[in-house]
Amino acid sequence: MSDELDCGCSPQNCTCFDEGTPTPSLCDGDLTNNEWVTEGVCLLDQMTPSQVTYVLQRNPKAREDLKRATTCQELHDLVDQVPLLDTREEEDRLQSALNNNANSLPFYTLFRGNLNNS
Repeated sequence: MSDELDCGCSPQNCTCFDEGTPTPSLCDGDLTNNEWVTEGVCLLDQMTPSQVTYVLQRNPKAREDLKRATTCQELHDLVDQVPLLDTREEEDRLQSALNNNANSLPFYTLFRGNLNNS
């Protein structure tokens, strides 16, 4: 992906708007309670594709809100292509795996009754 989003008109290639007309915002959809709008400012207009990818990897709400916030097909494709990363700590993931394994015994049961048999 390039460092520029190809979502229709851009400041570099704006042939669909008259001279002097402001370039449209990428936030052209439903912005009600949307992660991509802060204090009336569209964050998509100020971010690089790499920054958008970083947010999409770590924020599930932003993934949902992006498709509502914009009609840009490149950004919609980005949501579909970028996986959501597991943000839990490594120790928590390991403990969850141990807890979900029916064949593993909790640590304290391994030594039960063995301390007085020495």
